[in-house]
Amino acid sequence: MARILLVKCSQYEGVLSAFSYPLGLMYLAARLRRERVDHEVRIHDLRTRDENYDELRDVVNSYRPDLVGLSAITVEASSMARAAAAIRASGFDGPVIAGGPHPTAFPEESLACADMDLLVLEEGEETFAELVREWSRGGDLHRVPGVAFRNGAGIGRSPARPFIRDLDSIPLPAWDLVDVGEYSQFKSMSGIRSRPRFANLLTSRACPYNCTYCLSIFGKKFRPRSPENVLEEVRLLVDRHDVGYIEIIDDVFNHQLDRAKRIFDLIQAEGLPVDVAFPNGLRCDTLDREFLEKLACFDHALICVPVESASPRIQRMIRKNLDLAKVSWTIDTCADLGIYTRGYFMLGFPGETEAELKATVDFAVRSRLHAAFFFVVVPFKGTELYDTYAKELGQRGYRHEDHDYFRGPMNLSAVSDETLFQIQKWAYVRMAASPSRIARVFRDFPNRRFVWPAVKTGIELFRGAGKGHKPGRPDLIPGASRRPTGY
Repeated sequence: MARILLVKCSQYEGVLSAFSYPLGLMYLAARLRRERVDHEVRIHDLRTRDENYDELRDVVNSYRPDLVGLSAITVEASSMARAAAAIRASGFDGPVIAGGPHPTAFPEESLACADMDLLVLEEGEETFAELVREWSRGGDLHRVPGVAFRNGAGIGRSPARPFIRDLDSIPLPAWDLVDVGEYSQFKSMSGIRSRPRFANLLTSRACPYNCTYCLSIFGKKFRPRSPENVLEEVRLLVDRHDVGYIEIIDDVFNHQLDRAKRIFDLIQAEGLPVDVAFPNGLRCDTLDREFLEKLACFDHALICVPVESASPRIQRMIRKNLDLAKVSWTIDTCADLGIYTRGYFMLGFPGETEAELKATVDFAVRSRLHAAFFFVVVPFKGTELYDTYAKELGQRGYRHEDHDYFRGPMNLSAVSDETLFQIQKWAYVRMAASPSRIARVFRDFPNRRFVWPAVKTGIELFRGAGKGHKPGRPDLIPGASRRPTGY
């Protein structure tokens, strides 16, 4: 038996201070408890605790874990280091193990933190369960496949662990370890919801496409859960947690279109009272009318359309290779069916001209999208885009906090900074200046409760273009209590 504390790190900067559940840690917890039913696991999310490291130290003192796991994306790197320091300050002398996208992409820098012992690379369920097993019997943790560790002046790595082929073999996330009511106080990834209580759902892992700007810790082979396994989790969320709004956050949910339609069919046939959103986006040039009509059968549906660029040259260069005519058809069909549709666009690709930037904005403005976000291109470590500009990024003092789509840590385009950010700022003005768009938004908006948060986000996007954003706290939905739920 082991007592394990799992900590989700935090980052409050950025206009889109949206919340998602710590699904990675919830999967780890479920896998550990299947390993041994007497394992005692607790999740502490710094994002819901006002990033209070003193409280984290007190939790470690009172809970007295045997091992501590930290999860972080790259903008949470400084939080990860502070969390590790707080854990050590409590007097804890057991293993502190970090995992997630940041340790996977930046193992050397993560292990430069003296308070960190070990990293779990890429997919974590099997690796972390084996680490706990080896620790329980006094084994050598460095021999467990899928980890990184200090080795003299550098780092060592154990053999890579294969990705889990059968996702149905993984137990469902430990939803009993999080307070759905507490998380539902915050703005979700969709930004708007039709029902008060929401949950995130991951129905597949990995994306088989090869976009130069994209990083995935799940590899490139698409691995789906079965529709029946997905239904089991949706049923659990509705029956035990009163969830009414499901945000599916796959990299590419519709890669196997028949499977995606089957998931819709099962949820509808069961009569589960949920609405569905895709805040991470869908590959929208591969959708057909049947898929969209099935999606429109829910009382409310939201999809995001990651177009990135309307320039055919840029599409080829970044290897996205979208069929833009098919994307336009998808947007028009969604508008006809009343599906709330948001576009994602990226500005500032290498060598991008002013004409290409304006063509992308024109595509968005002329479309029937309800709304759009215009991100600045950010080179993430581990991507082909980062590798191309790694030297220049180092010379410019690129920080982990700069992995923010609105900060624009460097301008890779062919235009000046002033021109790039002026185009970004006025893109929002032009999107908002359409009477027909405003009418369509109010027709299809799921819940008037979220009108002001949506307007506020638009204002902040306009004001913050090209400047980064002042540190803030996560946005509460109107009428929610800010007081966190105690343990």
